[in-house]
Amino acid sequence: MFFEWRTGKPFSYTMREANGDTSVWGGDRTFARRDSQLLYVPLLNDPNVIFSNDSAALVSDAAVEADFNAFVAGAGLEGYRGQIMPRNFAESSDRTRVDIRIVQEIGLTSIPVVGDTRLMLYFDIENLGNLLNNDWGRVEQVFFPHNATAVDRVSLNSAGQYVYGNFGSFEDQINPESFFGLPSLWQIQLGIKIQF
Repeated sequence: MFFEWRTGKPFSYTMREANGDTSVWGGDRTFARRDSQLLYVPLLNDPNVIFSNDSAALVSDAAVEADFNAFVAGAGLEGYRGQIMPRNFAESSDRTRVDIRIVQEIGLTSIPVVGDTRLMLYFDIENLGNLLNNDWGRVEQVFFPHNATAVDRVSLNSAGQYVYGNFGSFEDQINPESFFGLPSLWQIQLGIKIQF
């Protein structure tokens, strides 16, 4: 029996400029499109940040702000208000896996020139947990490069404030992990081997 447990991979909460706009942090458009900036978690009623899905807005949208604050609370980021999140702050889920191999050796005949001949039968179960329960032995983690885009539309308005917006819901990023199917599946293998 082989037992493996490993901690989840670390990931960072990030944000990116709206539509590849380079006016917020500068740089080229390719860099601006990527979620390359660590998340700044605004204070409650932070004068430097407003919440709206309109990149030129001058007033916060209460629903967008409430959604962001629910994300901050749900992801455990309250202690980072007024700060930029540290790199690799969070971790994906741990992973546990159990593999089993059963082997039976059967002696056959003794051949004078070759020696003993043996038959080996083996039965392998890889990821036994997933065979027993679909929720066990799963690989769930944040995709490479291990960034979770908390704010996918950051822009600057005419008052010089950051405008935080999102294409979906900020709360979707409370658990940004994705399921990886192939490494999560169970597998059974039967085999025969003859040794001379």
